[in-house]
Amino acid sequence: EERLKQIEARKASEREDQLRQQQAAEAQRKAEAEAQQFRAGQMATLNDQYVAAIATVVTNNWLRPPTAQPGLNCKVKVVQIPGGEVISSSLSGRCNGDEATRRSILAAVDRAGVLPYRGYEDVFQREIEFTFRYDGD
Repeated sequence: EERLKQIEARKASEREDQLRQQQAAEAQRKAEAEAQQFRAGQMATLNDQYVAAIATVVTNNWLRPPTAQPGLNCKVKVVQIPGGEVISSSLSGRCNGDEATRRSILAAVDRAGVLPYRGYEDVFQREIEFTFRYDGD
């Protein structure tokens, strides 16, 4: 009878240990998932900042032609190498600017020469698209 009590106590202790281990493993998985979601959120924010920095550099290099109208929206595709050096640029999708405006946007990309890279290495993309906007001065 004493031996049965010892066996039963040992089994109960083993079940408790196993339950604690499962709970610890579940807590670890949850913490890792939360950390991964946090990191993904940081990367998304950094990626948004990266695209905005590129758009800002291009906008600052843009020499607005007289035919450019407020409400201009053009998708710009840029191919670059690590370091931010521009290899090529093109308009992709719809652009509501005239031919002179379109050429001026591509010239602004070429004029930039090197796009932001330092600090954005983790989110660098060889090919990137952004929307060039002009809403008036």
